[in-house]
Amino acid sequence: MDKIYGDVIKRYSNYNIDWDLLKNKSIMISGITGLVGQFLTDLIMYKNINDNLNCSIIGLCRNIERANDCFYD
Repeated sequence: MDKIYGDVIKRYSNYNIDWDLLKNKSIMISGITGLVGQFLTDLIMYKNINDNLNCSIIGLCRNIERANDCFYD
């Protein structure tokens, strides 16, 4: 993740959203390699790491290689 994108994720993670609705939940996101799906996944993963959200993500995609490229460096 580059610095600019990381800064955007950090900024959105501080928005006044009731993140407790996702705390200790499991959610499914379809299209995780697309623009919106990847951003939402990155945002929740950031909250998991930095704010102990503990939200499990089940990601759906058509291409596992693309998903690996998006989420595993």
